[in-house]
Amino acid sequence: MALCRQLLPILVLLLGQLALGIGHAQQPSPPAIAESPFLQHMPVNSERRCVGVCAVSEALLEGRPQTGDEPVGDDPAASSRLHDPAVLAHAIYVSLTGETPVTYPRTVRINGESLPIESPSVMVHLSTLVADMYRADFQRVTASSDHAYQLALAQRRFVPDGTALLAMLRGDPDRTAIFIGTGERTFPDGHLRPTYHAFLLSEAEDGRILVFDPNAPGQPWPCTIRNTPRGVQVAWTSPYRDTGQTTHQQYRIAGQQQYFRTLFASARRLPGSATFSP
Repeated sequence: MALCRQLLPILVLLLGQLALGIGHAQQPSPPAIAESPFLQHMPVNSERRCVGVCAVSEALLEGRPQTGDEPVGDDPAASSRLHDPAVLAHAIYVSLTGETPVTYPRTVRINGESLPIESPSVMVHLSTLVADMYRADFQRVTASSDHAYQLALAQRRFVPDGTALLAMLRGDPDRTAIFIGTGERTFPDGHLRPTYHAFLLSEAEDGRILVFDPNAPGQPWPCTIRNTPRGVQVAWTSPYRDTGQTTHQQYRIAGQQQYFRTLFASARRLPGSATFSP
């Protein structure tokens, strides 16, 4: 009896820990996709590079590494040229329509040095090049009232509900896709800032939807999904770049393919594109 009285507090403590999840992972383990270096080495967003950051991470995540002297497409010289970051960045940028996965080299030459494709310096360099291409096309397209209107419509053709969002993710080979968000960010002092943002959404193995945010890269962030009359709303809380602040953001979202197909169609019709011929 004395032994039972001695063991009783220990049993109560153990049962309490099990109930609270102490000593055990309270959240399911992150999806295997989060372990990809293309997501772990996602650069921090700066100077509105969120599209470039997401484009590089998603294209390499979903793409296929080049093997040996394997030719790329119909151009036998393309294999060697892909080691040039400008050529690879162009291939990544035009792949944003979701039609052709990127074949990428295992190394990229930057300043005369051959670096692994997944290295942080390569990811930063590629995302900057892609962001510059996007910014140039965006400025040209939005300078035309007609084309700007069409792009605005594509940006506000929001995913209607959570069911549609899941269908989009499950239709993707790695259940991860870029979304263009229209919403607001709340700062710790309560200040609200309207914002447009690009980020990755991914369906985890346990069915949760997680955010890979260029403003807080390196790990997935849990989010809430809420259906609204104007479309599904995605919200999460995470650090904001390197400011030391934690912000809450909520967005209605447009799919990657409809947005970039609209942008590229307009860019092709306008003169002066460094990416597309009119």
